[in-house]
Amino acid sequence: MEKWNMIKIGLILCGILLLFFQNKLTDRDKKDRNKQDINVKIAILLLITYGVVNNFFIKSSEYQGEIDILGILWTNLKAIGIILVIYFIIKLIIKFLKKDGNISEFYKYDAEKKEYFLNPRFKIVGEIFGALRICFGFVSGLITLLILYLIIKTEVYYMLDKLLIAIAGLPLVFLVLNEIHSFLDGNVKEKDIARKKEEKVEEEKIEEKTTEYEELYNEYKNIWGVNLLANSKIINPSTENIDIEEENKKILSESNNKELEAIYAKLKLKYKIEPTTLTILNNLLNGENRIIENSNYEELAPILFSYFEDSIIKGKKILVLAEDDLYNNFKNRKNLYEWFVNWFNILYKKSIRNIVVFDEWKSKNEWDILIATQTELIRYQEEFINKIQEEQNDIKDLVILVINEKAEEIAENILTLSILSNILNTYFNIDKKKNYDGAQYIILSSKTSNLKESVNKNLGITAQGEKIKEKLAERIYTLVWKEDSKNEYYTEILNGSLNHDLGVGTTLSFLPWEKGNKKVEFIEQNILPYNAYAKEIELAREKLKDIPLDKNNINGAYEYFANYNLISSLIKKEDRKIMFIQDNNYNFPLLINNYKSVAGKELLLNIISPVYLLRDYFVENVEYFYSSPLYGYTPKIESDKFKIASYLKEILINEKLNIAESVIKDQLSNIKEKLNNIEDELINLFLDVYNIDILKNDYLSVKIVQEYNNELKKFEEVKYYKMKASFNENSYFKWFENYEVLDTGNNVYKVLPYDHVYQNYLPQQIHSFNGDAFIIEKIDTINKKIRISPTENTKVYRYRNKEKIKIAEILNKSEERYPVKETDRYLLENKIVPARYDIETLGYYSFNKGIKFENQKYEFINFRENSELYKRNYESGKILGITLKVKNGFIENREKVSLTLMVILNEILKTLFPGNCKYIKGFVLLESFLGENITEAKVIIDDSLSHIVPHEIELEKNDYSKLVDSSDENSINLFFMEDSHKDVGVIKAILDNFGDILEIVQDYLNWLLEENTVEKNGWEKAKIQQNNRLDYLKYGMEEISEYLDVNETKEFLNHILGRNKHTEARRRFYSKITETVEEDEFDRIYNKLKEEIE
Repeated sequence: MEKWNMIKIGLILCGILLLFFQNKLTDRDKKDRNKQDINVKIAILLLITYGVVNNFFIKSSEYQGEIDILGILWTNLKAIGIILVIYFIIKLIIKFLKKDGNISEFYKYDAEKKEYFLNPRFKIVGEIFGALRICFGFVSGLITLLILYLIIKTEVYYMLDKLLIAIAGLPLVFLVLNEIHSFLDGNVKEKDIARKKEEKVEEEKIEEKTTEYEELYNEYKNIWGVNLLANSKIINPSTENIDIEEENKKILSESNNKELEAIYAKLKLKYKIEPTTLTILNNLLNGENRIIENSNYEELAPILFSYFEDSIIKGKKILVLAEDDLYNNFKNRKNLYEWFVNWFNILYKKSIRNIVVFDEWKSKNEWDILIATQTELIRYQEEFINKIQEEQNDIKDLVILVINEKAEEIAENILTLSILSNILNTYFNIDKKKNYDGAQYIILSSKTSNLKESVNKNLGITAQGEKIKEKLAERIYTLVWKEDSKNEYYTEILNGSLNHDLGVGTTLSFLPWEKGNKKVEFIEQNILPYNAYAKEIELAREKLKDIPLDKNNINGAYEYFANYNLISSLIKKEDRKIMFIQDNNYNFPLLINNYKSVAGKELLLNIISPVYLLRDYFVENVEYFYSSPLYGYTPKIESDKFKIASYLKEILINEKLNIAESVIKDQLSNIKEKLNNIEDELINLFLDVYNIDILKNDYLSVKIVQEYNNELKKFEEVKYYKMKASFNENSYFKWFENYEVLDTGNNVYKVLPYDHVYQNYLPQQIHSFNGDAFIIEKIDTINKKIRISPTENTKVYRYRNKEKIKIAEILNKSEERYPVKETDRYLLENKIVPARYDIETLGYYSFNKGIKFENQKYEFINFRENSELYKRNYESGKILGITLKVKNGFIENREKVSLTLMVILNEILKTLFPGNCKYIKGFVLLESFLGENITEAKVIIDDSLSHIVPHEIELEKNDYSKLVDSSDENSINLFFMEDSHKDVGVIKAILDNFGDILEIVQDYLNWLLEENTVEKNGWEKAKIQQNNRLDYLKYGMEEISEYLDVNETKEFLNHILGRNKHTEARRRFYSKITETVEEDEFDRIYNKLKEEIE
C-alpha cells in the first residue's frame, strides 16, 4: 500500500510538472503564431471547465471525513488529465479543419522573412500578463506555505480538504497566464516600433497643437462666411463588408485561374482586396481591355502592379501614357516614376524591373516599363515608331496604361494613340488569345456620361468599364468658395494691401497653418501661379492682424506646409487631409465626389469656384447634385475615315515597310462595305480627308511583284503601295506641326499642334506654367515657337475670343443625314454638312473677377488689321446642323429663342466638355440680321454676346439655303463646327447626346423660376433669389440682352420636351424632407445603392 502511495505521489508530481511546463512543450508554436492563437483560446476554455469537471470527480469519490491528501490530489489530477486529453484532441481536429492559415489581428505575417510579427499595440498587454504570471507564482507559493502550516496545525482540519483541492487548480491558472504571456511575447518589427513612437508623438502634437477639423470648419465660416457658396459636415457610418472573403472565394472558384489564386494568396496577407478589385485583376489576366472609372488609384495599385509583374514575366512590355501636365513638370514626373518604383519594391523586394522615362528610353536597349506623355509620343512619333520596329523581335506583346483623369486629353490625343497602336500592331506579332487583336488597354480615367462608348469608338476596342469600391472618409467637411468675391479674402486677416495677388486658396490656407497643421494639399492648380503665391504668403505673414489669427503661432516654412499640384489620381490615402481644389472644370459637385474618399477619418475640402452659368444652379441644388453628380461627356471621333487615313499615311510613308494592297483593303473595308478599285478608293479617301489628290501630285507609287502563293501553288501578282515623304510637306499639314511654348532661357513648357495654338494662346495674354506666371510675347510661325517671358502680374484672367466665321462654300459632297427623332410634339433632325470655311480671331476679351462687362472688370484686345494672322482655314470642314420643328403652332420670338438657346448651350458646353469647348463654335443664322445684299448673307452679333457666340458669320446666300433646312416660324436651326483640323470628337458627342444636353438646358431654365430649395443632409447654402438667378446671363449689364428671351425659351422647351426627368428628380428629392432619423437613413441607403448601380 505504501508503495502504491509512492507511485501516486510520483504521478502527481509529474502531472504538476507537466502542467507547469506545458507551455515549454508547445513553445515550438512561437514559430507558428497561428497555432498558439488557438492555445490561448483553449487554455482559457480549460480554466472555465475545470471547476465543473473537478466537482464531478469530488462528488463521485467516497469521502468519509478523513484527510486523504493523496486521494484529493489524485482526484484533481484525473480531472486535469481528462481536460488535457480533450485539449489535444481539439487541437488535432482544428489542425485538420484549418486550411487558410488565417491568424487573428494580434500578428501579421511577413512573407519576405517568413515570420509572424506582433502588432506593436499588443506588446504592453503581453508584458502585463507576464507580470501577472510572476505575481501569481509568488501568491501560489504563499498559498502552499499556508496549507503546509495548516497541516501542522490540525485545528483547522475541517477545511483542509478544500485548500488541498485549490492547490491542484493553481497549475491550471498558471498555465492560462503563462500561455497568454507566451503568445504575446512575439517579436515586433523595428520599423513598427519606430512608427508607433512616431504615431504617439504625432498624436501628442495633434492633441496639443492641431485644431480638430470641425473647429477649423467652423472658424472658416466665422472669418470668411460671407464668401461661401455652400458648406457641409457629413458623417459617413462605417460600412464594413464581413462577407468579402466569401465573395472572393466565389470569384476564385468561378474563374478557375491559378495565376489569380496565386496573386490573391500573396496580396491578402497584407492588403484588403475587395471583390470588385479582384474581378478587375481576373479580367486583366484574361487579356481583356478595361476602363477604370475612379478618381484615385492608390487602392488599385496592389493588383495593378501584380498584373504588370505577371505580364513582364511573360515577355510583355508596359507603355504608360501619363497626362500632359507632366510634360515639363519635373516634380510630378518624378512622383509618377517613384510611384512605379516604390510599388514594385513594396510587392517584390529588390525588384529588378527596368522602369524608364521617355528621354532615357530613346537611348536605352533594355526596358520593361516606359513612362511617357502623349505629347512626347506626338513630338517624337517617328523616333518612337522606328525604335519599336527595331525591337519588334524582343517584344512579345504590349500593355498600354493610360493614366489620365482629364477626359479632354484622352479625346484630344486619342487619334494619335489609336494610330500609334495600329502601327505597333503592324510592326510586331501579337501573341493574343483568339478574338483579341492588338495591344491590351488599361484606361484610368474619371467617369463621364459616355466614357466607355467614346473610348471604344475612338480606339476601336471593346473595353468594359469598372469602378473600384471606395470607402468614404468618416467625416467630410466641405467649403465651396466664390473666386469672384467682391472683397479680397486677405482683407479679413491682413493689415494693409498686398503688392501681388495671393490667390484665394493660398489665403485660406493661413488658417490651418496658424493652427499647427503639418500640411495641406493643393489640387487642380495648373492655371494658377502657385509658386508666386507661396513666396508672397511668407511676406504677407508679417502683416497678419492680431485677430483672428496670431502670426506667433505659425512655425516652419510655407514651402514644407503646402504641397502644390500633385497628381490627383495618385494621392496617397491618409487618415486626415486638408485640400484646396480649383474648380477648373466648372462642376464643383463632381469635384467633391471625386475626392471624398482620399482620407480615412477626416477630410476638409476647400473648393474655389469661378463664376460660370451652372454654378448657382449647382449651389441651390447642392444636396441633389452631391448624391447625383452631373457628369460631362468624353468626345467621340465623328468618323473612322480620318483615323484610317492617318494610319495609312504613316505606314505608306515609312521607308522600312512594304504595304501590300491587302493591308489597305482591310483598312478601307472598315469604312466602306463595297470596294471598287483599291487604288481609286485610296485616292478618294485622301481627297476626302485631306483635300489632297495623291495621284495628281505624284505622291503615290504602286509596284507590282510576282510572288509565289503557297495555298494556290502558283505565282501571282501582288501590288505594293508607297507614298513620298514629301506628302507631309503639303500646306495642309502645317496645322499638325508641333509648336513649343518656351521661355527666354529656352525651357520648353508645353508642345501643341499649330492647329490649337490660337484657341489657347494669343499675344499679351498671361498664363501659368508649372506654377509661374508668363506673358505671351510672340507666336513665331517661322520657327514654330510660342515665346513667353516671366511676369509679376499674378492675377488670374479668363479669356474669351471674339471671332468671325466665313463659310466660303458648302461642298458638293453628300451630306450625312441621321434618323429623324419624332414625338407627338416635335421633330428633331440632324445632319453633317461638308463645308469649306475660315475662322478668324478678331481679338479677345480679358475678364477678371467674373465674366462681366463693367469698368475695370474686362479689357478687349483688338487685333484690327492683324486678325489675318490668327485665321484658320478649313478646306474639308464639317458643320453639324440641328433643326427643331414644332408640329402644331409656331414659336414665339423664334429668333430670340434660337439665340438664347445657343448662348446657354455654349455656356453649358464649358461644363460638359471643359477641356474641349474652346474647339467648338456654336452659332445661329438669324434672318433678320442678314441684310439686303442679294448675294451675301452676313450675321452680326452684338458685342455684349460676341464673347460666347461668334461675332460675325458670313456666307453666300445660295449656301444659306443649303445649310438652313427650314426658316418657317415653327422651327429653329442650330449649328456647330469644330475649330480644329484634327477631329477632337465634340461634334460626334453632341450629335449622340443632344437630347440629353437639351434636357439639362430645360431643367436649368425651369430652375430659374422655382422657389428656393430647403437645406438637407448637413448642407448649408447661399440663398439665390429668383431675381438674381439671371445675373450671370446679364454679363455685368443692368438687364439681360434685348436679343435674348429666357422665358420664351423655357416655354418652348417645355412645350416640345414635356416632363423633364431632371426637374422631376430634383423636386422629388426635395419634397421628401423630414427631420426624422429614418428619413436620413433612407436617403443614405438610397444614395449608396444609386452609386453602386452607376
